[in-house]
Amino acid sequence: PTTSRGSTTKTVKTTTTIEKTAAPTSAKATLPIVWGPGTTSVTPEGLIAINLSFDTGVLNAFNYSSKDFESRSRMLVSSEFYKSITDSTSVLYLLAQSSDMEITDQQISEAISGKSKYSLFHPEETLRIPMNLSLVINNKSLNTVGPVSLDGEEAVVELPVPKSVKASKYTFVAAEFGKDGITSFLDTSVEDGIIKFKTKNLSSVVLLGFKNPVGYRSGSKILTPSLIMIIIGLVLLASAFVLLYIFFLRKPREGAEILDSGDSKSAPLADGVPLGVLLNKDNDNEEDLTK
Repeated sequence: PTTSRGSTTKTVKTTTTIEKTAAPTSAKATLPIVWGPGTTSVTPEGLIAINLSFDTGVLNAFNYSSKDFESRSRMLVSSEFYKSITDSTSVLYLLAQSSDMEITDQQISEAISGKSKYSLFHPEETLRIPMNLSLVINNKSLNTVGPVSLDGEEAVVELPVPKSVKASKYTFVAAEFGKDGITSFLDTSVEDGIIKFKTKNLSSVVLLGFKNPVGYRSGSKILTPSLIMIIIGLVLLASAFVLLYIFFLRKPREGAEILDSGDSKSAPLADGVPLGVLLNKDNDNEEDLTK
């Protein structure tokens, strides 16, 4: 049972079962659902926070206690959208239920093929949690409970990084999927251990965790060792060009041109003026004096 007070609610948590909401993929046999408090608060940005309700299959996949999982999960929608589908007696719930659709290595490989952002990853090492997401409204004035559509409204879903993995060793992305596999990737980010993704269509979503190769830095799209090797190669190439210029391409300045630019004392021997040139110059000077 849930009671509503303005923008917040108080809930006595119960575990029960309900019929599966409609989804484009088939779902597992009905599992017990842990109901969260639903609509909970308004964020400083003016968004409505809707907490997560989930079945035990989803809970086990994330490996948290129900209390910890609930406290780390929610969906954010605009206040305008919230007001358009609710009244003072309504409570919204984000519901996550397990899907019996399996996301295979082949489907992941096909989805990331040719996409530079994910092509470095290995499908067989990828964590995957398929879920059916839906928005459920409990209208107490009408005594009805049922699913509602986002109708193109962009919502932000927040879920914790699965407890069994270290966030820094994985790159996470949410993706929509159907019976033919992954259909599109969603705009996803990770902040302080919370996975956030944007969606306009609550349906079948799989959370993918790509295991980072050794030396991979998130966002760089390139392996650190490879980057180092490229830099070293460029340095060696530049050094080879400098040596080639010094020993083969550079032409020594002509001694006569150097001496013509000033007297012999201003042209240091270190410039490579041949000794014969200097002697010839001295002989020329002596001949000029005798004339």
